[in-house]
Amino acid sequence: MASPAAKTYVCATCGKEYQRNTHLRRHEATHVETLRFKCQYCQKPFARSDVCRKHSLSCARNYDHGQVPELRRGQKPRACAACFHSKLSCDKASPCGRCVTRNLACRFRGLPDVSTSDHKRNDTSKAPLYRSSTSQSDAEMSFLRGLTNPKAETMLECFANNPVVNENIPDMDLDMGPTEDSSPSLNEEDLTFIPWAFPPFFNDQDRELYHDSDSAATSQGCSPSVPALTAGGFNALEKFSKIIIRELSDVHSNLSATEPSYSEAFDPEVAQSVFAPHSLRNFTTTFFRLSHVYVPIVHMPSFGSEETSTALILAVVLAGATRSPPRDDALSAKGFLRLAEEYAFRHLKVLMAKEAAATRSAIEALQAALLIHHVQFLMNSVETRRRNRTQRLPTLVSAVRCLGLSQIRHSSNSTPSQFIHDEACIRATTWVSLADWHQAGLFHVPPVTSIKEIRCDLPCPRELWDTKDVTEHHVELYRQQSLRSPHCQSVKDFTEALMRDHWDAISSIAVSAHLMSTLPAVSPSILRAISRWQQLWEAVSEKAGQDCLQMTGMSRHCKEICYLIQKIVQVSSSGRKLPPYLDRIGHDSLAELYNFILER
Repeated sequence: MASPAAKTYVCATCGKEYQRNTHLRRHEATHVETLRFKCQYCQKPFARSDVCRKHSLSCARNYDHGQVPELRRGQKPRACAACFHSKLSCDKASPCGRCVTRNLACRFRGLPDVSTSDHKRNDTSKAPLYRSSTSQSDAEMSFLRGLTNPKAETMLECFANNPVVNENIPDMDLDMGPTEDSSPSLNEEDLTFIPWAFPPFFNDQDRELYHDSDSAATSQGCSPSVPALTAGGFNALEKFSKIIIRELSDVHSNLSATEPSYSEAFDPEVAQSVFAPHSLRNFTTTFFRLSHVYVPIVHMPSFGSEETSTALILAVVLAGATRSPPRDDALSAKGFLRLAEEYAFRHLKVLMAKEAAATRSAIEALQAALLIHHVQFLMNSVETRRRNRTQRLPTLVSAVRCLGLSQIRHSSNSTPSQFIHDEACIRATTWVSLADWHQAGLFHVPPVTSIKEIRCDLPCPRELWDTKDVTEHHVELYRQQSLRSPHCQSVKDFTEALMRDHWDAISSIAVSAHLMSTLPAVSPSILRAISRWQQLWEAVSEKAGQDCLQMTGMSRHCKEICYLIQKIVQVSSSGRKLPPYLDRIGHDSLAELYNFILER
């Protein structure tokens, strides 16, 4: 009697036969076009998780990683390593109370162990330490090439076609009347998807904020709470207009008498046109629509009130004028930048001599000087750039240190007004430091600020900062969310986590190491940190849509910046003759960096 035929399983796609159902399912998975799993070292995609894991164990770019951690479902432990293994409750402080009592080293799970880094450095230096970006195409480097083009009048030319616009600010460029005050609301749900453990540029993108309700508000012509754009604010702008013209005229007279190199003219009629109330309003609108995303240091709900300093009004207006359409008043406004710079920094110097406390007037003076410095830094003028790098930037850093802003943290019992004041201090500190580190990389100079001293909190989400009516509920919700990652609450903490060893910088560390002749010894750590940063950014950006990424300002170009840092490390360690950018310390032009980027 013949035995019954064995049952076969047939693939519906290609007709291939299998004796087992499990074999058929594995085979059918190869027909799926979506590759959901990626190797964490080389980013190679796979359709099946088990194949991806098997590849990761033998990946050629797996350096100093040991066994690939097994992915487990459920909530990840947030206690420190000692409390987790002892099965004790952890207060999640840094260090936690139990570790202090037990005299134990408090280290949070998932962070590298600093004590084991020294003996591993020699091993890691022999292996590939990063995902190479040498295959970066010309198209992918288009932003840096446009930003550093020495033939451009300003660095702002590469932003001419930039789609990043804060649509919550209505466009008043067509002489629209001032709008009534109407602020978008901040819901509790808006604060539930924020990567609190990341630096400020992460805090503005990976979340679901300003969607349907805000779009509807914008389409109806409503504006956020910017007093300068309201009917009452327009009356205040009329007063500021007269004060600005008078103050700039006095500064011009003083410079003409005391500064031999100053030869610019001051035309009262042109000043009346540039600083007319409607021009102040239009330039303010342009600033908050186009520039506030990149330098969110000004508190919109209080800007333009009678308590606002004249220096800050002037700085915001001129910053907005540089991004405005090329009308007569906008083009003429650039002629007042030198006077505005002198006025803002003199105002800051006078206040710093009178008081060493972080009052509102002192913070607004610092904000005004920082904005003017930011605008002047973008101008491709050798004289202006040298003055800003050697005189103005050290003044800003000195003001931050004298006021003690780099140590400010949000208190657990802060009132809404105190929270906003502390946040203004934190943002001023953060963006002064960023300005310093950016210029260190662009012009090959040692940074004035070290990340070691930036111990203040990371800036809160921009939507919370821009909200008119911040309540105690919002402050408490922010505090609870920030406690989820207590080991990365400052730029210093985050940098140490990336670098494993305790270093004084990351965005400018490659330049600093090259200038101090320590690059050969520290290049493995630098490249490893860059690789980790790229992995973090890719993981976060994959979750966010393109519209969210557009609103992250300069952060969305971090791939090009990482490539540039890798190139600096590689060329400096190659032993070959250094290019002009690396061969001399301190440049007053972008030509050296531009040519360095173009080199193969």
